[in-house]
Amino acid sequence: MVETIDKRKLPKNIEKTTLIREIQSFVDQYMHLREVEKKALKEGGNIYSGINLRQAVLRLMPDSLPSTERYIGGAKERARERVEMGTGDDNDVSILAGRCCAYCGGNLSTVSRLPGVTSTYCSRECTDQGRLKRSGMGNQLREQVFALEGGVCRLCGIDGHALFTRILALEPAERLNALCNANWKLPKSAKALDRLLQEPKEGDFWQADHIIPVALGGGGCGLENLRTLCVPCHLGKFLFVSLLVTRSY
Repeated sequence: MVETIDKRKLPKNIEKTTLIREIQSFVDQYMHLREVEKKALKEGGNIYSGINLRQAVLRLMPDSLPSTERYIGGAKERARERVEMGTGDDNDVSILAGRCCAYCGGNLSTVSRLPGVTSTYCSRECTDQGRLKRSGMGNQLREQVFALEGGVCRLCGIDGHALFTRILALEPAERLNALCNANWKLPKSAKALDRLLQEPKEGDFWQADHIIPVALGGGGCGLENLRTLCVPCHLGKFLFVSLLVTRSY
């Protein structure tokens, strides 16, 4: 690997052993990052060393205000609320009319205002954040989490998407044995188990989970606060958080 590096781009007088340690440090830290953090580094467009990789990630990840609401909406939702209360202004009217960005409320690009062109957001960043915070825990959100993590549980490592695909291809009579062989934690109720065997859905195998729970202020979040959990791990976390919240009152 070291032999393939363009040495003209390296600092002068750098030793080979130092370079190897730097590469090893970078790879080790990079492999421990979540997929959304790797995405932020790639989109950052800068060169990072293994020494300050974690600090770089923290600077790149967006901050979200604590919220116990699952999705806090965007400029369009706030504008609609103000207009309904009778406190809206001209900017709120422009947002509702589609002349301004539905997430940040800023001006749309010149191209977006051309005849026959319909745009909702002013930038790629507002598009990503708007789809997350304005759409709820719907298909778009699951698709974005899946694109990063592929349906693999971040706690136990089981590939929920692959298991769902395998179970779906089987006959109902074969599914119970396959789930048991995969050490899958089955539903406790007979009704839920029967539905899983007869009509399995992908949501029965993995969920997009809030790392900081909504009840503890993680509601106003982007992808930085989301991860994939298999349904058993997600249920275990839900029960733990429910107990934690109950004890806090």
